[in-house]
Amino acid sequence: MAIQSLKILSGRPSAEYHESLIRRKIDELQKKQGGPLKLSLATVQVGVSPATEVFSKHLGRIFAKFGVHHIDKRFSADQVKLVSELEGLYKEDSVNGIVVFQPIPSAVNAEKIFLNMPLDKDIEGRTFLKRNPFGVFSPTGKAVLALLKHLERTDPKFKISGKHAVMVGHSDLVGKPTAALLLDAGATVTVCHKDTQNLQKHLADADIVVVAIGKPHFIQGAWIKSGAVVVDVGENVVNGQVTGDVDFEAAAERASYISPVPGGVGPLTTLMVIENLLTLYEYSRLLHSR
Repeated sequence: MAIQSLKILSGRPSAEYHESLIRRKIDELQKKQGGPLKLSLATVQVGVSPATEVFSKHLGRIFAKFGVHHIDKRFSADQVKLVSELEGLYKEDSVNGIVVFQPIPSAVNAEKIFLNMPLDKDIEGRTFLKRNPFGVFSPTGKAVLALLKHLERTDPKFKISGKHAVMVGHSDLVGKPTAALLLDAGATVTVCHKDTQNLQKHLADADIVVVAIGKPHFIQGAWIKSGAVVVDVGENVVNGQVTGDVDFEAAAERASYISPVPGGVGPLTTLMVIENLLTLYEYSRLLHSR
């Protein structure tokens, strides 16, 4: 089936917009401090994950475009050694931000990994609901909102405010922060998860559907309300191909707009990591100047 290009909610136009914002912010900070920024971001991979390794290399290429030094850390699933190594990383003054990749092996207590992460290095905003005062939210959640905000700018008929949004998935890293950002944008939000009864009924009433569950093609096209906007955050590998959580072609027959996988939220997520890094860099300098 040929899908109308107007229906495709590509992340590239919004990514170009945010790239310009990032470059402007870097220029402003460089003028303030009278020289180039020394930005350094560490990514942490626990165990072996081919998909994570590919993403890490992608991040490294994007970071290089903005002059961000990328520290690529790989650790085994040894709880004691991992916590010790991370404590050292947390205390390293030259590291401005830290990203810990998912998935984290089940042999590791993930809660202990993040227990002592400094607020001013928490790029993913993993503890934003509890204690992060800097307004650093999940990069993926911010990417979803950026995609929808771009749609607001390009289609005057679409507004987030007043819409019923259904967030399918309630992880700390994507589902919960995305729901909070949708609420702040004026949507009425329903959060669905693995224990939700009658998911199809909730989706049938949704003007905006965001899906992040890690199950390829789980959301059926027939479940989507006619005219809804669908944002697919899922990234699954099926027969060597990256695909989303939504049955794309079937859902596109009913949706007014739908984001592709890859090419939707993905291009924006990396840029949101850099936006968060710049935010934390500013606050870190402010804290240390007191």
